[in-house]
Amino acid sequence: EKQKAREDKKAALKAAELAKELAEKEEKIKQVEVTAQKLAEQLKVIEEKQKAAEEARARALEAQEKAEALVAREQEMAEREARLITLEEKLKRREEEAKKEAEVKKLAAVQSEKAKNQDDIESRIAAFEQTLSMPCPLCRNGSVEEKTTDKGKVFYSCNQKDCRFVSWDKPYHFECPLCKNPYLTEVITSSDTPGLKCPRASCTYSQNNLLPPAQHMAANAAPTEPPPKKKKLVRRVKRRR
Repeated sequence: EKQKAREDKKAALKAAELAKELAEKEEKIKQVEVTAQKLAEQLKVIEEKQKAAEEARARALEAQEKAEALVAREQEMAEREARLITLEEKLKRREEEAKKEAEVKKLAAVQSEKAKNQDDIESRIAAFEQTLSMPCPLCRNGSVEEKTTDKGKVFYSCNQKDCRFVSWDKPYHFECPLCKNPYLTEVITSSDTPGLKCPRASCTYSQNNLLPPAQHMAANAAPTEPPPKKKKLVRRVKRRR
């Protein structure tokens, strides 16, 4: 009986050890399952983030392609607009040249018919024609042309590519009598009439008309007749007798 009791006790201890080992293994399996579940959840989150990142990259790529297409379209439109502006400027210059030529011919015809002051007529025509084909005062090789900016503002520049002559005011091929600058520019005087001035900042020469400076100075130097004297009215008073 003692032997049997010892065997039963030994069997019970062994069974307890087996139960303990089984419980430990079950606990480990449970921990592994929990860890596996956490990893699966993390993997799902990572997959969702990767999917969102891929979608974001796809949207960014699509937006970039649209932006590049828009830039290319804008560049094409800008090139077309530039070509159109250039063509309009050429047509405008041709129209202005034709208009100026017609004005010169009309002025010459009218003044030749009147023939009141032939010398003055010839000088004015020569001066007007000279403004149309004024030689460049800077390089002296090209000629000054009237042009317009994209906003329609008129300016004057040399037709030679290497020359940097530019003037916002209309130049006249008259030498400044003060500083000897090779040209004068047109201005609007205080009386709202066209005049000439020297473009140099250090020079103060100006005149209130478009005549050549020599004629202007000669006209100002001519003596003027004194104004007629006013008649005084004398009132007679009758004396009383």
